[in-house]
Amino acid sequence: MTKEDWKSVRYFTPDEWGDWEQVDRELIFLLDRIRHDAKKPIVIHCAYATAGHSEHSYHYRGMAVDFHILGMHVVDQFLLASQYSEVGGIGVYPYWRSPGLHIDLRPGRTMWGRTAKGLYLPLTWDFIQGIV
Repeated sequence: MTKEDWKSVRYFTPDEWGDWEQVDRELIFLLDRIRHDAKKPIVIHCAYATAGHSEHSYHYRGMAVDFHILGMHVVDQFLLASQYSEVGGIGVYPYWRSPGLHIDLRPGRTMWGRTAKGLYLPLTWDFIQGIV
């Protein structure tokens, strides 16, 4: 991502992304598209990170972002994010103070949810039913 690229970003500023120079350009433009389609503001919790995530986290590569969409149920956030083919990993976090998602640019598609006790589980209908 370059300073010139930011002229094409509609909804975010570099300071919302933390160390934005470490964040994959495609991820920033993807979240900008999600924001446009949601028609609601997005609050970014974390993008590039150097610690605090699982050992092989895409945050360490600048290829992941944790966020929530204001005024949108976490299941609706998931349904929206899952429409984008670029999204490889989707984590659903209904028990954050502001329920939201993790998305990343890994190859393939993997989905999971995080329980109130902090356990990571495959995303299933039973998990979704527990949060609706």
